[in-house]
Amino acid sequence: MGAVVLVYGERGSRANPQVEARVYVANGDGTLTHHVAARGRAWARTLRDRVGALLGQGVTAVPGRPDLSSVSDEALLDEARRRGLI
Repeated sequence: MGAVVLVYGERGSRANPQVEARVYVANGDGTLTHHVAARGRAWARTLRDRVGALLGQGVTAVPGRPDLSSVSDEALLDEARRRGLI
């Protein structure tokens, strides 16, 4: 599963901060894919549903590759042996 990365920053003064938050997914090749950004005081509420969807769908580290997290270790080992990988 790729990591969901939240980047948060503030500009402006203490009395009048300008908040910006962005959500990225870390890919297996070391790159980041931008998914959503939000500004202002309601940034967390704006991002909440999108981050929940990313976490709920089991973001994969390499796009296009199947998620094998539900396959048992024994089944994966058997398949690797069958293919002569181990």
